[in-house]
Amino acid sequence: RYGDVGVDLRLVHAESGDDLTRSVLMQIITELESEGHESLLTNRVLEELIRFFDDKMVAMLSPYLEQQILQSIAIQDQLRDQYAKVFAQPYAAPEQALKQMLEQYESLAKMFTGQAPGGSEEKDKD
Repeated sequence: RYGDVGVDLRLVHAESGDDLTRSVLMQIITELESEGHESLLTNRVLEELIRFFDDKMVAMLSPYLEQQILQSIAIQDQLRDQYAKVFAQPYAAPEQALKQMLEQYESLAKMFTGQAPGGSEEKDKD
C-alpha cells in the first residue's frame, strides 16, 4: 500500500502556500493507472461522480464515500491478519494464494489417485 490509513497527507506549495493535495493525489491516481495498475474508478463511477457535482446531495455523498472506503480498508486489514494467523505466513496476493492452493490440491489428488509427484503413475511392485 502507498500509505498508512489514518495519516493525513497535505501538500502545500512552498512559496504561495496553496494547498496542492487534491491535484497531486489525482495526478498520482492517473499515473498509477497509466503504469498498468488496475483502475479503481471505472468509467461508470467517474461519470456518476461528475453527475453528483450538480446535485445538492454531493455534500452528503463525500463523507459517505470516505466512510465506505475506510471500512473497506479496515476489513482488508482484518482479512490480512486472519490470513497470516491461519497460514502462519505473510499475506500473499490473491493470485499467488490461489496458485498455492491449486498446487496443494494437485499434490493431494495425486496421492489419492496413486500418481507419484510429477504426474507419472506408480507401478505395482507385486
